[in-house]
Amino acid sequence: MKRLLALAACASALGACATPTLNTPTATQGAVAREAVLQRAFVIERQRDQEILLHRVMYRLSTAAVDLCGDKVAGVIGMTMMSARSFSGEYETIARSEFGYDDGLTVTAVMEGSPADYGGLLPGDRLVSINGTAIAATRRDNDRLQTALKQGAGAEQPLTMVVRRQGATQTLTITPVTACYYQSRITTDEFSNAFADGEQVYVTKGMMNFVKSEEELALVLSHEISHNALDHIEKKEQNRLVGALAGAVVDIVIAVTAGVSSSDFTRAGAAVGARAYSVQFEQEADYQALYIMRRAGYSIADAANFWRRVGAESPEQITLRNTHPTTAERFVAITKAVDEVSAKEAQGIALLPNTRSGQPATQYAFASRSPTPERTFSAAPGPSVATLMPQRRVPSGPLQALPAEKPNLGVRGGTVTRNQSGPSLYLPDPYGAWIDDVNRGGPAERAGIRRADIIRTFNGHRVETFEELEAYAAETIAGTRVRLGVFRNREMITIEVDL
Repeated sequence: MKRLLALAACASALGACATPTLNTPTATQGAVAREAVLQRAFVIERQRDQEILLHRVMYRLSTAAVDLCGDKVAGVIGMTMMSARSFSGEYETIARSEFGYDDGLTVTAVMEGSPADYGGLLPGDRLVSINGTAIAATRRDNDRLQTALKQGAGAEQPLTMVVRRQGATQTLTITPVTACYYQSRITTDEFSNAFADGEQVYVTKGMMNFVKSEEELALVLSHEISHNALDHIEKKEQNRLVGALAGAVVDIVIAVTAGVSSSDFTRAGAAVGARAYSVQFEQEADYQALYIMRRAGYSIADAANFWRRVGAESPEQITLRNTHPTTAERFVAITKAVDEVSAKEAQGIALLPNTRSGQPATQYAFASRSPTPERTFSAAPGPSVATLMPQRRVPSGPLQALPAEKPNLGVRGGTVTRNQSGPSLYLPDPYGAWIDDVNRGGPAERAGIRRADIIRTFNGHRVETFEELEAYAAETIAGTRVRLGVFRNREMITIEVDL
């Protein structure tokens, strides 16, 4: 009322006066809506910048490690691209309106000193065609682009690229260089992790936020490149199959002697087999990663301290040794490896890991790899299959319930697959242990685990299958409190469970 009277007095005395801006609901809502658009634009910028960082580091590492990757090589030209289709929903709309992206591929970065750089490609160029074939932002066209790069590298043939720049069309000639062919991408997971599948390298959003420097990211990526180059994923799968076969034999014996059909030992054998030599694989990847980093020109002087930071972030990893060495072990081993690499560099010795013929070899799984002409490994003999299997007495009479010998969560379930319905449909990267049932009064129920939860991490370690979840629990000391990363209601949550 006082404000209205003041306005009336102003009009009476002066005939007119400026009306103060009123904070109306409509104005507030408009400002909030615009701010939401701007914040989403910042999300797009951050994603773009992280993609550029990832691919810049991968370019340097993969070209430096090319002679360690056997036949897994292809051409690279050193650029990153994006389109409106790189995003979904409202973000796609903002990518179009705020950044000018469309259905085509726009160059977002060119790596310094790369073929793209020497060939005259610039950020902002829109790719029109390559070798006469039109290219757009579709999976099919991306496959065409990758095929052209592979063929160009293999035959050392230049590529003819047509781009649109500032409204005009330009034709560029770019000759790819050969590099390790491991595509990389960032997943949406919030926890810190990175992993390889034999063909690609994945880094979680959480890891991209965790690393504090380009050198730390290079350490993470060169570790995963080493897993692929050393065929650890293939060896792990072969070990899993051997373990499953040994477990199946036990299941068959039980079925014949006790008349009870079960796949428990098959599943347990697969889990144990898959984890055979896991620690050694990690140690080998840590070791070779330092060579790759240094060959790429990155400093390795502070590499070991990365594991002190990991230990501070996840204290249980300081002493927990299951599929990975402890962070304390990794610090000590990497410190020694840094000294080794530095000594070779000082003496002018080629920076090659000590895993070649005629040099000391690290231990490899019994699923050995056929050597390439450039690389010959001396594989130490592995244990027999029998040593990988838990020794359980097969009952001669009727099958009876056996007491639990290992810690467990008290859940039953299966493995998430890409074709599965339900909550897994909302996972951009489907993997994890699907929970079908929770034992009443068990550790999981007491902690709040529910049916249809998807467990994706165990104490920060990626859980790909239900068997891996069981194996992680079985190798943990009873009474230990563990942290599970759980996907529920389209979001990741953390639940602590006392085994």
